Amino acid sequence: MAHATHVSDFSPEEGLREINADRTRRSWIAAVLFVVSAAGVAAGAYFSYRDVPAPANPANNAPGLLDPYH
Repeated sequence: MAHATHVSDFSPEEGLREINADRTRRSWIAAVLFVVSAAGVAAGAYFSYRDVPAPANPANNAPGLLDPYH
């Protein structure tokens, strides 16, 4: 891949090839960052709800101060 210091140093074919290579590179970077951020969101949701215990008895769902039968 040719790297020119000025745009005028490229032939039209080389310039087009360089533009396409840059677009491809940026697309891959964007895709990888999207997948990493989506995995982070999914992991955050999983770890935030994973350690919430299920109530052993449905009557224990109400807080003690608001439980009229306590």
